[in-house]
Amino acid sequence: MTDEVGHIAQSFYDAVNQVMRGDAAPMLTLWSAQDDVTYLDPRGGVHQGRAAIVAYWQHAAQMNSGAPGAIVVTPEPLAVWTSGNLTCAVTREHIQITQDGQTRQEEARATALYRREAGAWRMIHRQSEPTRPTNSDAEA
Repeated sequence: MTDEVGHIAQSFYDAVNQVMRGDAAPMLTLWSAQDDVTYLDPRGGVHQGRAAIVAYWQHAAQMNSGAPGAIVVTPEPLAVWTSGNLTCAVTREHIQITQDGQTRQEEARATALYRREAGAWRMIHRQSEPTRPTNSDAEA
């Protein structure tokens, strides 16, 4: 991963952790201002267009402002491909959720697409979903 792309990918997770503290502003600066952006959230929701992205992250920040730090996401970069002005990054996410005094660990995987716009990488698509055990994992 180039240093620049690695930085923007890490910036996303820093911004996620800010959203979990009630602040959506850092997240919104990472996304393209163009209207061809999409986000498939971990619960299966599809958000298309800049206005939908803004609404989603502002709502997430508002919902998490009452319990700051209850969800912490740590990335594990798996792969990255760059071709011209597009980059694809695949990440495993380690998620710590604290609720009612109990902490549990979850895992998800995510794919993010970035486009170079005006000299900077901006997110144009993201999909994340919980990791489900495979049959071989369930048997182990």
